[in-house]
Amino acid sequence: MDNMELINNPNFIYSYKSPVGLFFIRYNPSVGKWELGIEDDVFGYYTTTIAAADDVYTQSTDCYEWDMLNLDTIINIAPTDIYEWKRTPYNEFDYQGDE
Repeated sequence: MDNMELINNPNFIYSYKSPVGLFFIRYNPSVGKWELGIEDDVFGYYTTTIAAADDVYTQSTDCYEWDMLNLDTIINIAPTDIYEWKRTPYNEFDYQGDE
């Protein structure tokens, strides 16, 4: 399995605990894409986990609270790419505060 197969494995969810809530990136089989969200809110669908994580880092998520945070804050706290997100098996993920 190469790196792209590992990070785009639908058996895992990626998470990042941000000041505005717990972001998740998970595979949605009915859509056939990865979705980015917080709790019950989904902000977008992506062909790769990398693209979803990049939107978080660049504040292009459609999550108003996150996208409007001060850039200096983002630079100091946001993961720069998917490899800095927490990777959890799908069946073990806790949407309320996976730590």
